[in-house]
Amino acid sequence: MGPPKRPASSNSQEPEPKRPKTSQSDDLSRQIEKFLAELDMVPLAYLFVSDAHRYKKGPTEEYRETAVYIPSQVRQLDSFQQICDFLKQTKISLPLYRDMQFLPEFLDDFKSIPPVTPETDRPLKHVKRLESIQRTIVKMGENLFGQISLPSPSAFGKPGGWHDMQASETYAINCYRPGDRRPVLPVKVKHLAFYEFHRSMYITPTTAQLEPFREVANHLASVLTDPIKEEATRRTHIHIALEKLFPPSEGYVWSDEKYVDGKGKLDLHCIRLSSGDVPPPLIMVEVKLERGASGDAFLQLCRMYDVYVASNDHIPRSGAPCFLLACSGVCHPVTLIICSLSSLGPSIEICGGFVEKGTVMHAVVDVDVFCHVYAYPDITYGHWEKLAHALFALHSAVKRLPM
Repeated sequence: MGPPKRPASSNSQEPEPKRPKTSQSDDLSRQIEKFLAELDMVPLAYLFVSDAHRYKKGPTEEYRETAVYIPSQVRQLDSFQQICDFLKQTKISLPLYRDMQFLPEFLDDFKSIPPVTPETDRPLKHVKRLESIQRTIVKMGENLFGQISLPSPSAFGKPGGWHDMQASETYAINCYRPGDRRPVLPVKVKHLAFYEFHRSMYITPTTAQLEPFREVANHLASVLTDPIKEEATRRTHIHIALEKLFPPSEGYVWSDEKYVDGKGKLDLHCIRLSSGDVPPPLIMVEVKLERGASGDAFLQLCRMYDVYVASNDHIPRSGAPCFLLACSGVCHPVTLIICSLSSLGPSIEICGGFVEKGTVMHAVVDVDVFCHVYAYPDITYGHWEKLAHALFALHSAVKRLPM
């Protein structure tokens, strides 16, 4: 027997039964389940598409990103906060019937049905519903975890993200904190590797010591001044150059586009093979076609280092010393000419990162620029020699980092 019904009369003063109170976490959990259920329905709209088609097999990523990667990533994340942060950066996109109906491989599939409209476009409906639920989840996450819902690394490299991050007493990155909130000790004395870098910068290496680094410096300078139009291409060339200094034969392992905790990716990162479960990175690299293109390379590195530190409980306790390289080139010959006449131009910033305190929730990230060297392939102003010297110092210092 169900609950008694209210009288039909509009004059009734009987109070309406109250809904049982639920926690915000329960509401968020239901929205995430609703989001996943909607994602699980997406493949049903593409049953007529062959498994060998580029939508499902690649290289086209539009379908696979939403139908495969996003649900897989959400289910792997350990906390509601991580899911909210991940969805905050995620774009929902699918191949729509309105476009597919004109593709040669689908002409027969759409021939027997009326022209596609917004009402009959199933992928379009999925996208709208998913975006609506996504906005709800992100808003609920900001209410629950607002104090630690930080901008993504790419957003942090832009002015708005920088201000969001630095407004937090707890989570602002030390490299641009006001003086009264910076640690007492500079980064360069917090680890032997950082001291070694500065010591190596102040000595004068012999010609024989510097020779292999001149070769790599010339390679990097050529790459950063080459009119390359794709960031991925430049990243590949920088990978090749840096691998000469830190080769696999010596136990170094380089990776392209390393995703960290579902919150962002490193263009390049280097670890040394060890017996530990999560080897700490020795070097993190951010690559830009030009200075300031799609965000500031240095600020994005700071944010990615911050994300990395928070991604595993053991990391802050180790201090997580790491070298961060911000590589900015040029992609137009005219820009190179203008830069060569000014103080701007292709350059590499070598920075150090260290964790000031020992817990994930209260880890204070400290990042400092150790040196800023220009990368021109000619020797007119001595840039090539200075870059070689900086690479010599970096090579000596990385050997001092913990495995």
